[in-house]
Amino acid sequence: MQGGFAEVVLGTHKKTQKKFAVKVIDKEVTAEADKEALATELRILKRVSHPNIVKFFDFFDSAQKAYVVLELM
Repeated sequence: MQGGFAEVVLGTHKKTQKKFAVKVIDKEVTAEADKEALATELRILKRVSHPNIVKFFDFFDSAQKAYVVLELM
């Protein structure tokens, strides 16, 4: 699935073979306001634990992309 500045791809943990959703964000086309919104989203996801909210697992960053690892729904 792809949106305006991100797409979600299927990720697999190499050791456990567990599946995850990985939100891949193109930082080159992301506006500053969107970067702030992403930072807020990550802060919230790190703090909440609820069966109706997707679970956050990890965040990776490179020069051009940001990767948010989430529960596969």
